[in-house]
Amino acid sequence: MNKINNIKPLRVGGLGFGGLGQAAARVLAVKKEMIQVAAADAAGYLYQPEGIDPDLAIRTYQQKGSVDYLGELSQNSIALVIASNYSFSKI
Repeated sequence: MNKINNIKPLRVGGLGFGGLGQAAARVLAVKKEMIQVAAADAAGYLYQPEGIDPDLAIRTYQQKGSVDYLGELSQNSIALVIASNYSFSKI
């Protein structure tokens, strides 16, 4: 919780975990106002309610090609997340 304004951090998810998605994960990791709880790539997705460890997620993506090794395997993960009206702010 942000002690200055007594506000809970905004929970966000990212669709895509290539260069831009990885950069966003690193930027969000230091923000007090936001916490990244989800990331999806072409092969799967990762959801961690306590927040994603960006270093672990990036290392896993670079070594294995997907964040799904930390989360869930899905043939259509990005499309699935969008089509299911996933709202990470409500999870």
